[in-house]
Amino acid sequence: LSDELLYHVGYEGKRRLYIPRPLVKSILEIIHDNKHHFEINRMTQELDPVYFYRMSKIIRNYV
Repeated sequence: LSDELLYHVGYEGKRRLYIPRPLVKSILEIIHDNKHHFEINRMTQELDPVYFYRMSKIIRNYV
């Protein structure tokens, strides 16, 4: 927790902003639907600064 925000620190030590489950769909819509309908790899790159539970699976299913 930092500045009232929750972060996930992965095994590589990278700190990423944690996105709560109720906001995940909105984030995916903003990145995918409102931009260029990115494919899975590009979506993953765009979402690199953030983290949400089961991120890879959710991105694959969304795209």
